[in-house]
Amino acid sequence: IGPIFAKEVAAVAPVASAAKVPVIAFSSDPSVAGNGTYLLSFLAGQDVARVISHATANGKRNFAALIPEGPYGRVLDGAFKEAVQTAGGRIIAQHTFPGDANGMLEPVRKIKEAIEQARGSGTPIDALFMPAGQDSLPTLAPLLPVNNIDARSIKLLGTSDWDFANIGREEVLNGGWYPAPDPRGWNEFVQRYSAAYKATPPRLAS
Repeated sequence: IGPIFAKEVAAVAPVASAAKVPVIAFSSDPSVAGNGTYLLSFLAGQDVARVISHATANGKRNFAALIPEGPYGRVLDGAFKEAVQTAGGRIIAQHTFPGDANGMLEPVRKIKEAIEQARGSGTPIDALFMPAGQDSLPTLAPLLPVNNIDARSIKLLGTSDWDFANIGREEVLNGGWYPAPDPRGWNEFVQRYSAAYKATPPRLAS
């Protein structure tokens, strides 16, 4: 009988795990950033802090707010409270509103009542924060004059969600403040894009 040859089973080295691919996201929620995910967007906290600090720098101290319901609204809510506290202001009244027009009526009415009560108590509301976007702002804004909320005595504040075409058509919003990039950069980009592709770019393209 011939010799028996023992064959050693060699351990196979594990296959190296695939390298993580960095991801660029357009989310406005800072909690999703990190571990290879980068955000290319205006974060709600920065956006809100910017407009609130501008308002307090211009003498606004007592704030009311109409904030949309949902996850994004909760991010805005936290950013608003932190920004007002940091700026040394006070939140007198705050209510959330749903996306449908009928659902907006009651929150606006409650804000009107809060404005009247604050005026009567000697701490009038200086500014009303409304971080609504193009999908809801054209419905929400007209409810202010309907409820006799005077935008001439209460400064309206928004976020960069207000930065859409034809926002000036809503008369009540004229004179409101919101943070946004210099429009000259966007206008120049539109011209270059239109010349190259013979079409108008979507707002996110810039």
